[in-house]
Amino acid sequence: MQTRGYWRNRNLTFRDEAYSPAQGVSLWETCPQLAMLDPGVGFTYMEDFFAWITADWAQTKIGAGGTIALQNGKGGILRITTDALDDDGVQIQKQLPEDIFIPAAGKPIWFEAKIQLVTAAKHIESEFLIGLAITDTTVIPGVNDGIYFQKADATPAVGAVTEIGGVPTTTPGVLTL
Repeated sequence: MQTRGYWRNRNLTFRDEAYSPAQGVSLWETCPQLAMLDPGVGFTYMEDFFAWITADWAQTKIGAGGTIALQNGKGGILRITTDALDDDGVQIQKQLPEDIFIPAAGKPIWFEAKIQLVTAAKHIESEFLIGLAITDTTVIPGVNDGIYFQKADATPAVGAVTEIGGVPTTTPGVLTL
Protein backbone atom coordinates (compact mmCIF):
# COMPACT_ATOMS: atom_id res chain seq x y z
CA MET A 1 0.00 0.00 0.00
CA GLN A 2 1.43 3.36 -1.07
CA THR A 3 -0.44 6.41 0.10
CA ARG A 4 0.70 9.63 -1.49
CA GLY A 5 -0.24 13.21 -0.78
CA TYR A 6 -0.67 15.86 -3.45
CA TRP A 7 -2.06 19.36 -3.72
CA ARG A 8 -5.08 20.20 -5.83
CA ASN A 9 -6.99 23.49 -5.67
CA ARG A 10 -5.04 24.47 -2.54
CA ASN A 11 -6.22 21.27 -0.87
CA LEU A 12 -3.89 18.54 0.38
CA THR A 13 -5.38 15.24 -0.76
CA PHE A 14 -4.24 11.70 -0.08
CA ARG A 15 -4.57 8.88 -2.58
CA ASP A 16 -3.60 5.25 -2.26
CA GLU A 17 -1.95 3.89 -5.40
CA ALA A 18 -3.56 0.45 -5.02
CA TYR A 19 -7.04 1.17 -3.64
CA SER A 20 -8.10 4.67 -4.69
CA PRO A 21 -9.78 5.51 -8.00
CA ALA A 22 -7.50 6.85 -10.71
CA GLN A 23 -6.23 10.36 -10.08
CA GLY A 24 -8.57 13.00 -11.50
CA VAL A 25 -11.65 10.73 -11.31
CA SER A 26 -12.88 10.99 -7.71
CA LEU A 27 -15.47 13.56 -6.67
CA TRP A 28 -13.69 13.75 -3.31
CA GLU A 29 -10.28 14.85 -4.62
CA THR A 30 -11.05 18.52 -4.11
CA CYS A 31 -13.01 18.10 -0.86
CA PRO A 32 -10.99 19.57 2.04
CA GLN A 33 -11.64 16.60 4.33
CA LEU A 34 -8.62 17.23 6.56
CA ALA A 35 -9.49 20.91 6.93
CA MET A 36 -13.05 19.95 7.89
CA LEU A 37 -11.72 18.43 11.11
CA ASP A 38 -12.02 22.08 12.18
CA PRO A 39 -15.81 22.54 12.65
CA GLY A 40 -15.43 26.18 11.63
CA VAL A 41 -14.50 25.04 8.13
CA GLY A 42 -17.26 22.50 7.51
CA PHE A 43 -18.73 19.20 8.57
CA THR A 44 -19.48 15.75 7.24
CA TYR A 45 -22.81 13.98 7.39
CA MET A 46 -22.96 10.37 6.21
CA GLU A 47 -25.84 7.91 6.10
CA ASP A 48 -24.64 4.44 5.22
CA PHE A 49 -27.87 2.60 6.14
CA PHE A 50 -26.23 0.17 8.52
CA ALA A 51 -29.32 0.62 10.70
CA TRP A 52 -32.87 1.74 9.92
CA ILE A 53 -34.61 3.66 12.69
CA THR A 54 -38.09 4.47 11.42
CA ALA A 55 -38.60 7.41 13.79
CA ASP A 56 -35.59 9.22 12.28
CA TRP A 57 -37.30 9.54 8.90
CA ALA A 58 -40.40 11.29 7.54
CA GLN A 59 -42.10 8.68 5.36
CA THR A 60 -44.82 9.15 2.80
CA LYS A 61 -46.40 6.30 0.87
CA ILE A 62 -48.16 7.17 -2.36
CA GLY A 63 -50.96 5.07 -3.85
CA ALA A 64 -50.70 1.50 -2.66
CA GLY A 65 -47.27 2.40 -1.27
CA GLY A 66 -44.48 -0.06 -0.71
CA THR A 67 -41.92 -1.24 1.81
CA ILE A 68 -38.66 0.03 3.30
CA ALA A 69 -36.11 -2.45 4.66
CA LEU A 70 -32.40 -2.92 5.20
CA GLN A 71 -30.77 -5.37 2.84
CA ASN A 72 -27.52 -7.25 3.37
CA GLY A 73 -24.71 -5.88 1.25
CA LYS A 74 -21.36 -4.15 1.27
CA GLY A 75 -21.51 -0.55 2.44
CA GLY A 76 -25.11 -0.62 3.71
CA ILE A 77 -28.21 -0.91 1.53
CA LEU A 78 -31.69 0.48 2.08
CA ARG A 79 -34.19 -1.19 -0.24
CA ILE A 80 -37.33 0.74 -1.11
CA THR A 81 -39.84 -1.40 -2.96
CA THR A 82 -42.94 0.18 -4.45
CA ASP A 83 -46.12 -1.64 -5.37
CA ALA A 84 -46.76 -2.62 -8.97
CA LEU A 85 -49.18 0.15 -9.96
CA ASP A 86 -48.06 3.20 -11.92
CA ASP A 87 -47.39 6.24 -9.72
CA ASP A 88 -47.14 4.22 -6.49
CA GLY A 89 -44.20 5.30 -4.43
CA VAL A 90 -42.36 5.75 -1.18
CA GLN A 91 -40.68 8.96 -0.11
CA ILE A 92 -38.30 9.23 2.83
CA GLN A 93 -36.59 12.27 4.32
CA LYS A 94 -34.12 12.31 7.21
CA GLN A 95 -35.50 14.28 10.16
CA LEU A 96 -32.80 16.91 10.70
CA PRO A 97 -32.97 20.56 11.76
CA GLU A 98 -33.80 22.48 8.58
CA ASP A 99 -30.93 24.90 9.10
CA ILE A 100 -28.21 22.24 9.29
CA PHE A 101 -27.28 22.80 5.62
CA ILE A 102 -27.05 26.47 4.70
CA PRO A 103 -25.74 26.98 1.15
CA ALA A 104 -23.76 30.17 0.55
CA ALA A 105 -22.16 31.73 -2.51
CA GLY A 106 -18.61 30.52 -3.02
CA LYS A 107 -19.01 27.66 -0.51
CA PRO A 108 -18.92 24.23 -2.20
CA ILE A 109 -21.09 21.30 -1.12
CA TRP A 110 -20.06 17.71 -1.84
CA PHE A 111 -22.85 15.15 -2.17
CA GLU A 112 -22.73 11.53 -3.22
CA ALA A 113 -25.38 8.83 -3.36
CA LYS A 114 -25.55 5.41 -4.92
CA ILE A 115 -28.93 4.29 -6.19
CA GLN A 116 -30.21 1.42 -8.27
CA LEU A 117 -33.52 1.50 -10.10
CA VAL A 118 -35.13 -1.84 -10.85
CA THR A 119 -38.51 -1.68 -12.59
CA ALA A 120 -40.34 -3.64 -15.26
CA ALA A 121 -39.66 -0.84 -17.74
CA LYS A 122 -36.10 -0.44 -16.41
CA HIS A 123 -35.17 3.14 -15.56
CA ILE A 124 -37.66 4.99 -17.79
CA GLU A 125 -40.82 4.40 -15.72
CA SER A 126 -39.42 5.76 -12.48
CA GLU A 127 -39.17 9.12 -10.82
CA PHE A 128 -36.84 10.27 -8.07
CA LEU A 129 -35.51 13.28 -6.22
CA ILE A 130 -32.33 12.87 -4.18
CA GLY A 131 -30.38 15.57 -2.40
CA LEU A 132 -30.92 18.30 0.16
CA ALA A 133 -34.45 19.67 0.50
CA ILE A 134 -36.80 20.97 3.15
CA THR A 135 -38.93 18.29 4.79
CA ASP A 136 -42.22 17.96 2.92
CA THR A 137 -44.52 14.97 2.58
CA THR A 138 -45.16 15.84 -1.08
CA VAL A 139 -41.44 15.90 -1.89
CA ILE A 140 -41.29 15.76 -5.66
CA PRO A 141 -44.06 18.27 -6.40
CA GLY A 142 -43.71 20.17 -3.10
CA VAL A 143 -40.07 21.25 -2.72
CA ASN A 144 -39.67 24.96 -1.98
CA ASP A 145 -35.99 25.06 -1.10
CA GLY A 146 -33.33 22.53 -2.03
CA ILE A 147 -30.32 21.39 -3.99
CA TYR A 148 -30.99 18.04 -5.59
CA PHE A 149 -30.92 15.70 -8.56
CA GLN A 150 -34.27 14.85 -10.13
CA LYS A 151 -35.49 12.38 -12.71
CA ALA A 152 -38.98 12.74 -14.12
CA ASP A 153 -41.19 9.83 -15.11
CA ALA A 154 -40.87 8.58 -18.72
CA THR A 155 -37.37 9.97 -19.33
CA PRO A 156 -33.86 8.61 -18.72
CA ALA A 157 -32.44 12.13 -18.13
CA VAL A 158 -31.43 13.36 -14.66
CA GLY A 159 -31.25 17.10 -13.99
CA ALA A 160 -29.45 19.09 -11.29
CA VAL A 161 -31.78 21.54 -9.55
CA THR A 162 -31.39 24.43 -7.13
CA GLU A 163 -34.66 25.78 -5.78
CA ILE A 164 -35.26 28.86 -3.64
CA GLY A 165 -38.74 29.96 -2.58
CA GLY A 166 -40.38 27.51 -4.96
CA VAL A 167 -38.48 28.80 -8.01
CA PRO A 168 -36.33 26.01 -9.50
CA THR A 169 -33.24 26.51 -11.66
CA THR A 170 -32.52 23.31 -13.56
CA THR A 171 -29.45 22.13 -15.41
CA PRO A 172 -30.98 19.37 -17.55
CA GLY A 173 -29.30 16.18 -18.65
CA VAL A 174 -26.37 16.07 -16.22
CA LEU A 175 -26.74 12.28 -16.34
CA THR A 176 -28.61 9.82 -18.54
CA LEU A 177 -29.62 6.49 -17.03
